[in-house]
Amino acid sequence: DKSLFPRTTSNLLLGISGKASFDAAKHTLGLNEGQIRHTHFSVSGSAAFSDIFTSPAVKGQASFSTPDLRKTVSTFGAALPDVNADSTFGAARLNASYRFSPGVCVLEGMKGMVDGTSFTGRFQYDWTKRKSMSGQLRASYVDLDRYLPKPQPMHGRSPAKEAIPLDFLRDTDMRLDLHVGRLRAFSTLFTDVSLPVTQEKGTLSVPIKASFPDGGAVTGHGEAVLLPDGKRATVSLQARAAQVNMLGLTQGRGQKTLISGIANADASLHSTQHYWDDWRHTLDGFFSFLVSNGALISPSKTPEGQPTQSRTSFQRLSMSGSVQDGIVTCKDFRVLDSLLDVTGGGTVNLGSETIDAKATITVAGIPELPLTITGDLMDPKTNYKLLGAVTGTVGNIGSTLFDLLGNVISAPFKIIMGKRVFRSAE
Repeated sequence: DKSLFPRTTSNLLLGISGKASFDAAKHTLGLNEGQIRHTHFSVSGSAAFSDIFTSPAVKGQASFSTPDLRKTVSTFGAALPDVNADSTFGAARLNASYRFSPGVCVLEGMKGMVDGTSFTGRFQYDWTKRKSMSGQLRASYVDLDRYLPKPQPMHGRSPAKEAIPLDFLRDTDMRLDLHVGRLRAFSTLFTDVSLPVTQEKGTLSVPIKASFPDGGAVTGHGEAVLLPDGKRATVSLQARAAQVNMLGLTQGRGQKTLISGIANADASLHSTQHYWDDWRHTLDGFFSFLVSNGALISPSKTPEGQPTQSRTSFQRLSMSGSVQDGIVTCKDFRVLDSLLDVTGGGTVNLGSETIDAKATITVAGIPELPLTITGDLMDPKTNYKLLGAVTGTVGNIGSTLFDLLGNVISAPFKIIMGKRVFRSAE
């Protein structure tokens, strides 16, 4: 009946069966072999009700399953978010022991699956005084990229504004221990990921600890703090990556152009937000990275058309930058080797998603080669102004260097190198 579930789009048609027993003297009610069946989901299990006339409570075992979690949620008048992958929130199941008493819900021995991702854990929700959640959740593998919000185009129209749920930050406390054996996020694979989440009185705190499968680790701390006006929060991230095997990392990301070497990186960033996208205009902080004794590697072809690799070795590849109000400024980009020195810098506007950067390539015995990277951050144009006598030396330098510079300068934003335009000076 819609009166029981007012947000449902239509009356719920349920099939209910089971074996019930009632003890009037003890005020208890039992249900065994219970089943609730609906077109989109089913629930089975047992239940033992106590104190049904005074302070009702229930405990038992339950199994939930659905071939389509998105349709099941919509049955109750709610909606799951629109995310990157279309085939998400499909088949799901959950088995657990449960306890419900006035103001408390507990799920123990949870074993579940969503879209083929299995998880185990325990969860408790208490609303007797202040709302609070606690528990542990473990999963062997999670592909977070599939569940990230679909990117909204930033050009030609203003994206829809979606507010951060600040009421949840204000009204709910949390203590959740999350552990994932392998986590893919932003096209990067992390292993042994530990996220002990705490939230108390308007402050969310997330220590971060993870490794990379081919070597290296990342540690850090994320935080969100509700401001006194209750309408905004400061969001911050401090992170450090150490001794990262870049060849394994870039291969794992499926990049066309690879980087080898050992990398170290630091970042400290913070923003003030009411809407999720406010960081584009309020982000402040700094970042830096250094890759030592490596090479830039890209696919190439021999004069006969056979596939090969083009390599440009370097002793160091480095960059640092500052961020203020969503404008990133870098003045010390560098690729250095015994015969090669590339220096450069520029700015990135996160609000308009544009880049304006310049670099100078110096090779022993060859005049300086200027380079510019401009335009759409998601599709930058890299221009080279080469003197006629120098044009023929590009292949000797290594085409990988030209292919990658735009991508490396915009590396913190994970930009794929866009269109290249070669021009010979007249």
